[in-house]
Amino acid sequence: MLIMTDENKNPIKTIEYTPELGTEIAKLYAAGIPLYNISKQGSRFPERNELYHWVSVFDDLKSKIAAARESHAAALVEQTIDISDNAFDAVRARNQIQARQWIASKISRQFADRVDVNVNHVSITAALKEARARLQCDPAAAVDAQVIDVTAPQLIAASDNKSDDESDLVPIPVDDDIFS
Repeated sequence: MLIMTDENKNPIKTIEYTPELGTEIAKLYAAGIPLYNISKQGSRFPERNELYHWVSVFDDLKSKIAAARESHAAALVEQTIDISDNAFDAVRARNQIQARQWIASKISRQFADRVDVNVNHVSITAALKEARARLQCDPAAAVDAQVIDVTAPQLIAASDNKSDDESDLVPIPVDDDIFS
């Protein structure tokens, strides 16, 4: 066991890691208490730096913390409701709520602002084969559409006065390439 000291050479509390203590830390984290505040929960918990070191060194604690992340994010979101219900200072409450929402969105995809639209693999080969088979059976039946003449000139009124006389209508030329 390494005895650490602060900048004034005073000994810092040292605690030995046990799996039971790791489970207790994970439960507190799942309840919405950040890791940096768990060290302030009593003398049975290590200092903040040592706690972060434990999470990086002890695989069982690392997996317990990872499993508790979803619950931690949900607890943060629930805290926003309590803050909004009991707030006296609206600006401070808004900042607290936004901070918790932001952290929850980084911890859990469930509370993220954007939707994950990653598509790993989509094959349309089967659909194309079926479409070709339908066309090969009866090509005349495959075309069932109405033809619309889109090249007919459109007519507009030559003046702002509305009239029923079609002699005031002027044809507008239609450009074939509308995207250039």
